[in-house]
Amino acid sequence: MKLFDSAADTLFREDSAGRTLFYPWSIYGPGFITETDETRTVFRTFYRNFSIAMIVAIIAFQAIVGMLITVATILPIFIVWYYVAMRKLVKALHRTPEKPGLAQFYEETAKTRSWPVLITLQLITFGLAAGAFWSLQQDGAKLLNLLAVAMLALGVIAVGFIIYTKRKLEKTEPC
Repeated sequence: MKLFDSAADTLFREDSAGRTLFYPWSIYGPGFITETDETRTVFRTFYRNFSIAMIVAIIAFQAIVGMLITVATILPIFIVWYYVAMRKLVKALHRTPEKPGLAQFYEETAKTRSWPVLITLQLITFGLAAGAFWSLQQDGAKLLNLLAVAMLALGVIAVGFIIYTKRKLEKTEPC
């Protein structure tokens, strides 16, 4: 569960005034000011439960019906669920004009993940990319497999950049 909690932590930032900001859309949308610990707990709990449900459903459907049907049916359901639930949860909150950049997001991710988690994530992402590339050579669903290869290759690059950032942060921090 710590993995999901640390994933949720990357959606929170502290502004210059010391307020905790919540970015449900990561770097792609507005942030919201969370005034209480109770509000933050609601967001963390929803994100953890949502992530677990999505991973279990995707793995189960992938095993039962294959990637094409999973991507075409299950993924859109979870995207709509997340969007609707987040819109409802942030409805009463005030927006913040501050918006983090990609480098700041990677830095926060590097700070909240341990080395074993990052290395494992990189190996899994690389393995999935290799599997998708192999599948591209075997299956008939070429376009879908090509998209999977491209997305997973970007994932490998992103995790690699997070690892690079973590290494850089550790070199600059005083002992």
